[in-house]
Amino acid sequence: MPSEIWVYMELADGAFTRGSLEVLAKGAECARNAQLALRAVVPCDVNEGRLKELGSFGVDHVCCLVTERQAFDAADAIADGLGAQAASSAPLAVFFPDSVFSRAIATKLACGLGVAVATGCIGLSQEESLSFAPRFIRPIHSGKAFVELAPDGAPAIATFLPNSFEIGARGEERLPSAERMQLEGRRRGIDVLSVARAIAGRVSLVDAPIVVSGGRGVGSAEGFKMLNELAGVLGGAVGASRVAVDEGWCDQSMQVGQTGATVAPGLYIACGISGAIQHFAGMGMSKTIVAINKDPEAIMVKAADYAIVGDLFEIVPALTEECKKLLGSSPAAAS
Repeated sequence: MPSEIWVYMELADGAFTRGSLEVLAKGAECARNAQLALRAVVPCDVNEGRLKELGSFGVDHVCCLVTERQAFDAADAIADGLGAQAASSAPLAVFFPDSVFSRAIATKLACGLGVAVATGCIGLSQEESLSFAPRFIRPIHSGKAFVELAPDGAPAIATFLPNSFEIGARGEERLPSAERMQLEGRRRGIDVLSVARAIAGRVSLVDAPIVVSGGRGVGSAEGFKMLNELAGVLGGAVGASRVAVDEGWCDQSMQVGQTGATVAPGLYIACGISGAIQHFAGMGMSKTIVAINKDPEAIMVKAADYAIVGDLFEIVPALTEECKKLLGSSPAAAS
């Protein structure tokens, strides 16, 4: 009988991403409820400290998939390795954080195993019984509706958007069992030599608990400086609409929307953004939306949980100063 839930863990700068830890916490909850073992799959070797960190989430086993190819060029190899492991171990489910790289692995794995994959999920429901029968909750129609998906076979494979789950309290650190699997990296005729980050030290847009975004109303690259200051005070990230990117006011990596990043922060502050459907596709799942716009009829103003109608060049600096007074020198207080 299959008896495990697997969670794929991403790393950035040597640490597990927040999105991975959120999915791991949810996987641990499911494993406890159904009395299943929990296995973490890591795309590299990890030290004892990282193993103990995984153990504090309730992980029983760790599988390190190691490839000679660089991590960002190893999706095929990792999917093959996971597939080989899944064929012999028969896990009930494999969960991934929703990122470009993890989605690539999840879809390749699903194709190899002949099962479906649910991508971009925001929730997971499970009947209160010892049998594990998950249903994945996924937004559709640019977040205007939701669909509940039942897996069509085992393993159930899904990716979850950042900020979908709480990490919660951890248990005591313990050392789970660990195994190492050497993978054969596929060669495609293209070698990735390195990856250059556009802006070093910036809070990850997709993982940020707070996002401050600017649109046409910000007016210029200079205008984005005040958004950066507000985001810095709040410990958040700065996003942008497609118009702001097309105008060259900010980097394309900051774009939120149908052709950009999908975010689901606890707080989304939209500054000078009218609210096109393409933008809502990327941020509609935000838990709380605040709109700052001079047009009271703007779609974003009407859709927001809170709206401030007025000149954003007066409102944003004033809001920044008030946040500084409330939070002092600790941006973490905002989350």
